[in-house]
Amino acid sequence: MKSQDLVLLFKIHSLWSSERPLPALLRSDAWKGWETLAPSEVLQPDPKDLSEVGYDEHRRSLFTVRQLAATTGISKSQVSLSLNRSLESGIAVVDRRTGLPKANGKALLGVIVHAVRYVFPARRGQVTRGIPTAMAAPVLRDQIVTAGEFVPVWPDPRGSIKGQAVEPLSEGVAQAVADDPLLYAMLSLADAMRIGQAREQSIAADLLREIMES
Repeated sequence: MKSQDLVLLFKIHSLWSSERPLPALLRSDAWKGWETLAPSEVLQPDPKDLSEVGYDEHRRSLFTVRQLAATTGISKSQVSLSLNRSLESGIAVVDRRTGLPKANGKALLGVIVHAVRYVFPARRGQVTRGIPTAMAAPVLRDQIVTAGEFVPVWPDPRGSIKGQAVEPLSEGVAQAVADDPLLYAMLSLADAMRIGQAREQSIAADLLREIMES
């Protein structure tokens, strides 16, 4: 498994959840951790696959390798390899009704809650402007008092605050989350599991479980 596999699985879970109501915190701009972005700065589905198709075809096309690459910032070749790894390990499954890839929520939660801290530890870097993550992200910041002067951020010049850089699970996450509140929440909670203390990890695990099981 590679860390980008988790990003891809979270994105796939977000796509499956797109027709369900968002948690209350994520229903307004309060979930964002950046300044206003131009449309060109947000990762979007490739319009080549989405023009002049019906609803079902449109939804199905979002799960193609091309579209998953376009919306995660992961290359098409790496998306394909990642899907194969996840299906082989059982952390992803093929939905029997649609034939589309689907995250195995129980297995994915197990990896995040019990292993991500050790398998993909977060390296901290210099103080920089960025997008708040982990305990500083909107999904957690009202529940956890962040100690210290500098909060954890994904380095990005469009971020809303200055903090200590935290290496994300995949290079493109700062752009991938710009139009996906659920993906931002899940990745931030995963980062809290990577760098947080026991209480912070417990709160993050409960929130992630609530999101993924709703």
